[in-house]
Amino acid sequence: MSQTLQDVIVELAQIKSDFALMKDRFLIVNERYARNMESLNALALHAAEAAKRAAEAAVHATDTTRQCADMALKHAASPVTDAAKSAVKAAESAARAALDAAAAAAAAAAAATAATAEHAETVSLHAAAEATAATRKAIDAASEAARLARSAASAIRRDEA
Repeated sequence: MSQTLQDVIVELAQIKSDFALMKDRFLIVNERYARNMESLNALALHAAEAAKRAAEAAVHATDTTRQCADMALKHAASPVTDAAKSAVKAAESAARAALDAAAAAAAAAAAATAATAEHAETVSLHAAAEATAATRKAIDAASEAARLARSAASAIRRDEA
């Protein structure tokens, strides 16, 4: 009987040791998990900020496109046709910049969405929604820039013909 009791005491000590080891491992895993969650939240927030900045860049590029297109349209039939052609080239370049900014916004939105897919944290969900809205804004601006550049280029071609 005492041998059985001794075996139980040894086994209980082993279980206690195993439990302490599991507790320590859990604390390590939990700490890593918390750090990963913080990193994912930060990634989503930074991605949303990048998308917003890219959207603003697209809007600025569209404004530049608009100014260049206006100049080109204004002077398409005048003696300063070379200046109008240069304005069209500038408008086309600004429209490309707007498209690149829209692509950057889309990539940032995808990063924010990927971070959100890993965990449904409110911060990440909000960041992904902001990034998506910024992407929509950038795409709208890029579309407007492309339309303006095409319009200016068409006016120059019409007046050359």
